[in-house]
Amino acid sequence: MLQLENELQDTTLLSCTPAVLKCKTTEGKTISIEKGDNMIRKRVDKEGHQPLLMDVYHLRFSKNLMTKTVTLQVFFQSGDVCYGKWVEN
Repeated sequence: MLQLENELQDTTLLSCTPAVLKCKTTEGKTISIEKGDNMIRKRVDKEGHQPLLMDVYHLRFSKNLMTKTVTLQVFFQSGDVCYGKWVEN
């Protein structure tokens, strides 16, 4: 989870749906964080992907407009549930 939070540092939020988080880097590239097969993956400008978390059953993003935060809920195949939080720049 910490790796995922680190991947989003120094980015600006573009959009947030329950399934996909899109951000823009300082270099102008678009990063998408999404579930693919049994993983959470990072895609940059829709070119290939980088696995971030494996053995994932479900992923849910939610945005809080008041606090400018995005909460990430990850449901693992083992039954564990983890949470992460990213504060919008």
